[in-house]
Amino acid sequence: MISTAIMASLTSMFIFLGGDSWTSGEANSGNEITIGMENWFESGTSGGNTQVSNPKPTPTTPPPPPLTCTVPSADMGTPTTQVDTNDPTSGTQLANCQPDEPAEPIVVTAEDFRRINLDGSGITINPENKDAVINLPLVAYTSADSQRTTITLLGTRVLVEATPIDYTWNWGDGSQPTSTEDPGRPYPSFDISHTYTATGTHSIALTTTWSGRFSINGGNTWQPINGTATTTDTAPPLTVVEKLPVLID
Repeated sequence: MISTAIMASLTSMFIFLGGDSWTSGEANSGNEITIGMENWFESGTSGGNTQVSNPKPTPTTPPPPPLTCTVPSADMGTPTTQVDTNDPTSGTQLANCQPDEPAEPIVVTAEDFRRINLDGSGITINPENKDAVINLPLVAYTSADSQRTTITLLGTRVLVEATPIDYTWNWGDGSQPTSTEDPGRPYPSFDISHTYTATGTHSIALTTTWSGRFSINGGNTWQPINGTATTTDTAPPLTVVEKLPVLID
């Protein structure tokens, strides 16, 4: 404990205030008292000096946050997030791992969509591999199947899906094209046909309009593409002939 004699000998004192304690000492006597503002305890007596203090703990620097690396899977599945623990004793360190930074948003534009080499929807004619007959309907139809392809934007693999939404048939004889949202059906349940009124050789062309959507996580979520793309298919030349009925006994 602090003795009465020491307290009495402090004839010349200086006092200063700190954040947590005040200190009193006698000039040239070597006696100094430091008293904490919360709890006192006697820390030691040596050479006529007595100290009572409640020192603050030394602040520690928190460890750096873990580094994370997002690694896209090879099959366009869900990307894999790997964690660098910054502690060689608690986990495997990732080579060249850097903190993830906010990435520029990935957007497939209409221009990007039109640059994709989409397959056409195809042309099927009934009757197949035969000449068309003047004044008789020629049946045509196509496929309504969607198609998917993968492109790379800003270093990211993007899955793009295209779906046909409109079909325009050009019959090659100067007649008005036929536009429809229906891909058509084969004979006898057909609903798209054309009747040639003159003989000749013609090439049928089909322009298909596609809408699109894209996904950056392998198809788990989709975003629409603001625009359309088109493809054009051309059938082999078709000969229109005239066939006269023949009466057979």
